[in-house]
Amino acid sequence: MSGIIAKSIGFAGLSVLANCTSVPPEPPVLDMGHGDIDYVMIHSDLPLFSSGDEGMWPRPFADDDSFGCVSSVSSGDWRLDFAGGEESEWIRLENYGAFHCWMNSWSADQRDELGRADALPTFFIHAADAKIDGKAIALWAVQIGALPGSEYMLLSRSRGSDPEKFTVLQKACPEDAIRNGEILSILRTEYCAINSKQDLIELMKEMAAQSPAGQLIYVGDYKD
Repeated sequence: MSGIIAKSIGFAGLSVLANCTSVPPEPPVLDMGHGDIDYVMIHSDLPLFSSGDEGMWPRPFADDDSFGCVSSVSSGDWRLDFAGGEESEWIRLENYGAFHCWMNSWSADQRDELGRADALPTFFIHAADAKIDGKAIALWAVQIGALPGSEYMLLSRSRGSDPEKFTVLQKACPEDAIRNGEILSILRTEYCAINSKQDLIELMKEMAAQSPAGQLIYVGDYKD
């Protein structure tokens, strides 16, 4: 038994703006995927899962002579391998403490870059079960962050399968849930707004019937 997500982009040379024309840029094409994979950011205004949810990990425990937090998901470094051979991403999970139960998480393009940004509180939730082609699978959500709201990764795995491997589900956003702002230089503003637990679970069930986005594989303890 046993942080995800921060990148910064700098800019320089503002004086070059003097040489730009006044022709407005073309509106960006809404790119909600990861290559040929639908993998848009899913965001909720408030966290959809709370400490009262039975399938949430980590969770507190106590017995006659000990107490603390326990998780069915291993802490350490995980590698996200996308289908189609795109570059992998790395995720680090670390237990926060013994009194308050959550995992701190970081993400980066390279393993040796993990842990440099601020950690985000993260929970793994066994949210539902489904049958795909007659095969029973468990559907898992990774809830990342708490304020303002949370982001989600969607996972699945078969009953009795390797506990250190998840199938990563695609994240194809329902049309009425797409949020896309006005042009903001080259910055992306689009995301998928899912604001009910049931809507997220229904999306997970739909995505479980599609080809996977990739795999999330446990690699081992933290790299020094």
